[in-house]
Amino acid sequence: NAAPEVTRTVYVMKEITIMLPTDVPLELVKIPAGTFMMGCYPGEVDSAVTEEPQHGVTILQDFYVGKYEITQQQWLAVMGSWPGSVPTAELGLGDDYPGYYLSWNDANNFIATLNTHIASTGQGPLTVRLPSEAEWEYACRAGTTTRFFFGDSLGCATTDCSDCAAGMLDGNRSDYMWYCGNNIPSGSKPVGGKTHNSFGLYDMCGNLYEWCEDDWH
Repeated sequence: NAAPEVTRTVYVMKEITIMLPTDVPLELVKIPAGTFMMGCYPGEVDSAVTEEPQHGVTILQDFYVGKYEITQQQWLAVMGSWPGSVPTAELGLGDDYPGYYLSWNDANNFIATLNTHIASTGQGPLTVRLPSEAEWEYACRAGTTTRFFFGDSLGCATTDCSDCAAGMLDGNRSDYMWYCGNNIPSGSKPVGGKTHNSFGLYDMCGNLYEWCEDDWH
């Protein structure tokens, strides 16, 4: 029997670029409004009870999300210095590496300073904030219903460091995410090193934890 045909939605990406001090660009990708199922589906492999119950969420308006994580170059262009511990060569150091050792308060201080810069340089009307958890998951899923945006990848568990087929998209899961099987040596990786999702967003699986606006609950 022939395998069932997989329907893929194609999105037309629209981007805007904010110019930071010292002419460092910050790229944002437009995410279209829509409805999705938030949380894990019943019986999802390696899921947790804290991801249940799955429920419908409607995003009423288009919004923008950073194409990549905030890089060390972007952080220093806006803030001028690190608020605490400084990135190291051991965990990833360089202009294209993401910023880390940053608290939720640090992230919001960055946002406040960035918004002041946007207003003072006439790059508005635009106000930046952290995404809600629902917005983040919606942006990560990019119109898919599988456990990853590239498929269920059922040939290997998330706790298994082996590689296996992506499941929905071409190639293996290692083409789309950083995880224990390819994060060698350990530490952060330069942003944009894996294939983006259908919304044009990079590093939505692996590399770094990312802050959301609302509390975990």
